[in-house]
Amino acid sequence: MKLSFYSLFVMFVFLSFQFIEAQNIDSLNIKAVSSNDTNRLNALGVLGDYYYYKEPKKSDSLYRVALTLAKEIKNELEECKLLSYIGLRFNETAQADSILYYQNKSLEIALKIGDSAFIASAYGNIGNAFLIKERHDDAIENYNKALLIFEKQRNLRLQGTTYGTFGNIYIDLKDYEQAILYNQKAKEIFKALNFIPGYASSTLNTGICYQRLEKYEEAIQYLEEAKTICEEHSLNRLLRVATLQLGNINYNYYKNYDQAKIQYEKTEALAIQFQDNEGIAQSNYSLGKIALLNNDSNKAILHYRKAVENFRKVGKKEAYYNAISELISALKKSGKNNEAIMYYDELITLNDSIFSESSRAKTLELMTTFDVSQKNKEIEIQNLKLEQQDLEIAKQRNIRIFFSVFSGLLIILLYFVWRSNKYKKLNQYNRIKSKRFELEQRLLRSQMNPHFIFNALNSIQSYVSENKTMDSEIYLSRFSHLMRQILEHSQEEFIILKDDFNALEAYVNLEQLRFENSFDYKFNTNDIDESIAMIPPMILQPFIENAILHGLEPKKSEGLIKVDIKMKKAIQNNMTYGVLICNIIDNGIGREAASKKDTSPNREHVSLALKLIKERLANYSEITNETYQITIEDLYENNIASGTKINIEMPYTQDLL
Repeated sequence: MKLSFYSLFVMFVFLSFQFIEAQNIDSLNIKAVSSNDTNRLNALGVLGDYYYYKEPKKSDSLYRVALTLAKEIKNELEECKLLSYIGLRFNETAQADSILYYQNKSLEIALKIGDSAFIASAYGNIGNAFLIKERHDDAIENYNKALLIFEKQRNLRLQGTTYGTFGNIYIDLKDYEQAILYNQKAKEIFKALNFIPGYASSTLNTGICYQRLEKYEEAIQYLEEAKTICEEHSLNRLLRVATLQLGNINYNYYKNYDQAKIQYEKTEALAIQFQDNEGIAQSNYSLGKIALLNNDSNKAILHYRKAVENFRKVGKKEAYYNAISELISALKKSGKNNEAIMYYDELITLNDSIFSESSRAKTLELMTTFDVSQKNKEIEIQNLKLEQQDLEIAKQRNIRIFFSVFSGLLIILLYFVWRSNKYKKLNQYNRIKSKRFELEQRLLRSQMNPHFIFNALNSIQSYVSENKTMDSEIYLSRFSHLMRQILEHSQEEFIILKDDFNALEAYVNLEQLRFENSFDYKFNTNDIDESIAMIPPMILQPFIENAILHGLEPKKSEGLIKVDIKMKKAIQNNMTYGVLICNIIDNGIGREAASKKDTSPNREHVSLALKLIKERLANYSEITNETYQITIEDLYENNIASGTKINIEMPYTQDLL
């Protein structure tokens, strides 16, 4: 549906506007602010009529203020009229749904109050809306309803308007001969009535019909006549259409590009005045072609950009397509290839929706050629270009397919690598966790030395039998406390150094009671923060137990155990792991003498505990990437064994894993 073909009559369709002299405007403006609602309503309506063609926005604003007032004072006739007038505004921009909304409301009130004039007006404007929607049968049905009323009322003016509207329908249907007949009927009626807007519109439409029939001499005659009338009476909307069509004839038929340029520039100025996007687009598209003929590519680009933007707004796909094509060609000619590429995807999308396979070749041509005069080249050169374009497109397509497949395979490969590493780490973690659990269970059993438990219970029994109730209670309390600590620590991977020393001290205190304080002990942490540093639990106890049972107990008196701990690495903000160096020193009889005396099962227990400790430290080293080391050194004084020194380097942490 071409909006310009049927929108020429709708600015005055089916209503008689009151045209007033300029000298009455001041008095009307005074009445428009009057305290009398009736006078104010009438003044607003007449002012809206006066500005209808001259200042459309002001006219629309006056009508809407009047409509609100009419509703407030319940003047249904004025409300009906104003709804109709407001609805007319949307004919200009072909907003069919808005037309139907206001005109149906107007028709409802008109039928209620029995006003035949506004009933006919509503039918006619509803017909316009259906015409915009290209529902010709519904449009003709409503127009005929309106025409019957106009004939009954002998209203020649509105009969003429209806004839003009039927003429527009036949323009839309491309039956230009029939359209000329109806427009000539309308023109005769408007001439007799001296109704200038109607006479100008019917004259303009007749010129358009002759133009479509390629009868340019007749077309110019009618278009020039319409243009003169529109200029004399400030009918700028009609003037915009007249100047555009005259520009087209000068450009296409007479090849008078300078005159065409003048007409197009005037068309653009008028279209901008009324925010007519289609008019802005059409005039700029034509101005772009003239600029190219004058070898002014930069100016052509500016015009084509405006055309593309405005054709996009109004949804004119074919014109939109042509504007983008010309813009790309102009950009290519100016050497702006990167900018031209930005429009290719948009062009292809339009091509797929509105053009046949033959038009596709033209689109591909625009994507690969830098020559804007492709239409003037020989067919042989065109075929060669198309073949080159097809090869290039096939090459690009193959490249895209290759990189798509390559990218897909790379993504899949990276995914499987990531997944493999994830499961590898998970399996490693589960293995370490399982091994850790096993070692902790075995260590717990080793810590719960049955000989130690048996000896402790014997000591308690001895205290009881000797009526040393207080000693037995103290011993039993310390024993139970130690057992609870061992059980609690066995459930943790790391414990703070302070808790581990408390458990060691509890153990040593029990052994002191059992061996009647035959030895003493010293624990030294060398300024280490015992509440922060963390170590694996139950590491040091077996070595201390071994020193007491096999080094100090045979000595019987003046025994001493020293536990000295130092840091190999300080705890810093970005360092989680480090190494603690633990020295366990006793002044016992030495390993050689102890091995000769010791034939008890405890010997096996100590060996098992030492093995488990080494396995645990190896497990922790695997997690923390810190090595561990256990060394045992025999101490001598004057070549006589004077004790044993055990050096342990083990990982510690502030905040484990």
